[in-house]
Amino acid sequence: MVDTMKRKMILSDIQKSIKEYSTEEINDWDSIKSNIDKILETHRPIKLCDYEYGMTMTLKNGHRIIVKEENDKTKVREYSKSNKSWICSNRHCKYATLKIKYGIVFTAITHNCEPREYSMALKIQELLKQGKTTEALGLTMKRRSLRHTSNQPLSASTDQSLSDSTLDELILANIIKTRNNS
Repeated sequence: MVDTMKRKMILSDIQKSIKEYSTEEINDWDSIKSNIDKILETHRPIKLCDYEYGMTMTLKNGHRIIVKEENDKTKVREYSKSNKSWICSNRHCKYATLKIKYGIVFTAITHNCEPREYSMALKIQELLKQGKTTEALGLTMKRRSLRHTSNQPLSASTDQSLSDSTLDELILANIIKTRNNS
């Protein structure tokens, strides 16, 4: 949890440079200030230039948000839309959420997963834009196999790295591919 003094500083920064954070016009700052302060207890605000929407493995555009890390812009965390919520795409961060309020994206401060290289996320997104889900999945799996340790079977390390939403996407992508090839 972020202490009160730090939240006040963050609130002040958001208010001074609201156009760097929000996609919405905010006319009455005082009416939303306490709500934002509450969100800041567990989430950090993301500037518009530090995130982008992407595609899922099932080629749903806008159902993934790629967020640059606060202190290392070469690393990102990815969130997938699940019903009306956004959750970290890594299974180990199942409860790390992303919130969008007042046009501002807020990401969970606490994660227990490793971020992905931004360049890799961009490569995967480019493949998905071209409809190459198999190749995109291959890059995802290659990255996971690089993290494999010799003390653990590869299937176990790969399975634990896949998020539930990614597994669902893979199943659906394979069904779609099979139907298209029939």
